[in-house]
Amino acid sequence: MPKKTTLKKPPVAKAAGVAVTATGFTQHTGKKCPVDADTIVTVQMRDGSEWTGAADGVFWRHRDQDDADHKRDVIAYKVA
Repeated sequence: MPKKTTLKKPPVAKAAGVAVTATGFTQHTGKKCPVDADTIVTVQMRDGSEWTGAADGVFWRHRDQDDADHKRDVIAYKVA
């Protein structure tokens, strides 16, 4: 019987159940700040923009809604 082959997906690591992309961004689902307040992070917003600064300058909590009222929700982050 021939071996079953599977197609490989783009590189995404899972650390403690959280997706990490090939570019080093970690998925953020809207819970509390995932790093120390004084950590410098780069965040990606739902609208595609990015911001870099201290984690305590970010509003981390959000609802998982893709509409105009939530376009600035943080969807991913990485330590800068």
